[in-house]
Amino acid sequence: MTAGAWRRWKEFATALLGAAGSLAVFFGILGEPIAPLASLVVAIAGATIPLVIAFGLRSAEARQEAFERDSRFLAPIAPVGEIDPIEIGVDPAAREETHLDTDVPEYVPRNADEELDEALQRALDGRGRWIVVVHGLSKVGKSRTLFEGLRRCGKGEDVRLIAPKDGDALRALLEQARPPLLARIGIGKRRRYVLWLDDLEDFAADGVGIRALQAWRRRMNVTAVATYGGKGSERDFGKKGRRRVSDLSAGILGQAHQVGLQATSAEELSRLPASLSALNRQALLTYGLAATVVAGPALLVKLDSQQHRAGDPKSPVGAAIVYTVINWERCGRSDPIPERLLRELWPGHIWPAHMKDRIAATDEEFEAGLGWALEPVAGSVSLLGGMNSFHAYDYVRRAVGDNPDSPAISEETWERALDTEDPRQAFAVGSAALDAGRTLEARRALALAGSEGDEEVAAPANLNLGLLLKDLGEEDEAKAAFERARSLGSPTPEIDRVLQEWEGPSEEQRAAIEQQLRDEGFLDEGEIVWREDIYRREIEEGKGESAAHLGMTLWSRNELQEAKAAFETAIALGFVPASVELGVLLEKMNDPKGAEAAYEMAMEHDIAEGAFNLGVLRKDNGDVAGSEEALRRATQLGHGQAASNLGILLMMRDDDAGAEAAFLLAIDRCVAEGAVNFSHLLERQGRFKEAEEAFETAEQLERQALLEEGLSSEE
Repeated sequence: MTAGAWRRWKEFATALLGAAGSLAVFFGILGEPIAPLASLVVAIAGATIPLVIAFGLRSAEARQEAFERDSRFLAPIAPVGEIDPIEIGVDPAAREETHLDTDVPEYVPRNADEELDEALQRALDGRGRWIVVVHGLSKVGKSRTLFEGLRRCGKGEDVRLIAPKDGDALRALLEQARPPLLARIGIGKRRRYVLWLDDLEDFAADGVGIRALQAWRRRMNVTAVATYGGKGSERDFGKKGRRRVSDLSAGILGQAHQVGLQATSAEELSRLPASLSALNRQALLTYGLAATVVAGPALLVKLDSQQHRAGDPKSPVGAAIVYTVINWERCGRSDPIPERLLRELWPGHIWPAHMKDRIAATDEEFEAGLGWALEPVAGSVSLLGGMNSFHAYDYVRRAVGDNPDSPAISEETWERALDTEDPRQAFAVGSAALDAGRTLEARRALALAGSEGDEEVAAPANLNLGLLLKDLGEEDEAKAAFERARSLGSPTPEIDRVLQEWEGPSEEQRAAIEQQLRDEGFLDEGEIVWREDIYRREIEEGKGESAAHLGMTLWSRNELQEAKAAFETAIALGFVPASVELGVLLEKMNDPKGAEAAYEMAMEHDIAEGAFNLGVLRKDNGDVAGSEEALRRATQLGHGQAASNLGILLMMRDDDAGAEAAFLLAIDRCVAEGAVNFSHLLERQGRFKEAEEAFETAEQLERQALLEEGLSSEE
């Protein structure tokens, strides 16, 4: 029984004894013989019942206190204003880096605060969605922003925070969760509970779905709040990655009010204290508030230079160990990598590659490198965390995923990541393999995840497997996977939409469209000539551009082999620009040699986009010299992004003068990324004032691009 229930019984017993005592007095006045016996009973009950209730009340309160202080919570359940934000996942400040005198610096208001406050207040009042999620990239301040929003909305009210450590804790603690009975029936002060899920991806990987949260909602009437996006794999593989249709957080996100948070803007940074040094201001402009406060730049400098501090000896082994842990997570694994497996895999991630023959893969080298990786750069912030198994700091992981020059995931790492019987891990690995364009690994992992009984995993796994098989042209297998997904509860409209896009309008749908056009007076006689029919007719007339249009139409329906044939027909008919689309398609079909040949044809015919794509493809394949050649040609043909990429290659081989010229050319062609890269070059040279000006130029170019995009959409 809860403490509230015992208090209720105490009130009831007190009232009952009072009534009994009154009756005993009344009978005594009347001279009834039962009066002495009644008085005796009342006296005995009056002595014992309060003791029983007091014991029960203390026992219930002890159980409640034990529950609220359970070690499976990140912090004891308490009003939001009493919670230490560091205990529930807000990163402490890197005090050495920012010269701050506190672990939790004063909060800088964010542009998302107003929307977040309204969403939280509506959730707490029961007027809006009861789940609120703040989403954004790693280290943009999601946890701190969400926590401060709760503090503002919970001010003056008894809003108490429940912060389970992981999914297992969340499920186990539900059985012990009991709100005070008096509060449940409307007596006394009502408490509001908020379930805190920092890094929703981790909870989803632990098996927490919408049904688990709904159980907490029924039991404790909680409002659930979460952060999402810092550990997603959508950006791990750059522009080549494909966005997954479904992930394990989708069910929760679909019922949540989602608030987006970007890196700190110039407007937000204008609210910083005036006491910050110019150097720190430049760091904040470069990396954003949250990343700088948690020593993100220092971590990247350490990893890139392979030195803990300037002047220290380099540790390529330590860097290789860090890259191994990061690549384990880029494979989709959410569990820390065990030390024994890390010892096995790290030699495959030594960077630069030519160092592999110079480093002995011994236990002594491993121990020294691991110590280097675990040594904090500021406060407690280090590249890796853990003891017998290890995880990477997520800010660094995203930076490595965005950097095409980082060591590729070794084949052995992919193979070991696939070695799991956990359907959730298999789903995550399959999704990451999809993003990376590794169809064999994706198919194997998604098939495993889709064969298990957990509907919250099997349904999205079969949906994603169906999409993959559809891309591979295996229609029967794809449709079977879609049917399995449908039977397991995947949204039917989503599957229907995919199938319709794949197959195109049916004959019945075409007839209905034609009839509607006739009814509305747009079609007096005859039949509609569908666009695809027009393309085919014009191809017979020798029009290569129509063949290219047909190829794009077929590609949109995922008829890849047919699209490839159409592009080849377009080229044969003299429409050489189709070679660019052909190259992109061949990359999607995992034919890099064919793609390279198509891009080379485009470059030979002075098509800038083809030359640029060739440069990117060669760089991905390790042909740096060939990449530079293609990017130079694309730059000569007027491609602005190619100039920016060329500058990066020249920076890599310390040709600062050539890199500067390339970046300036990119800026002249209104490429904001060129201005950002130029600022990095200037920082490396110690030209901080010019670097700041380059960043301002990048911001101007981005605003200009957004304005032009808005005007274009209005037109």
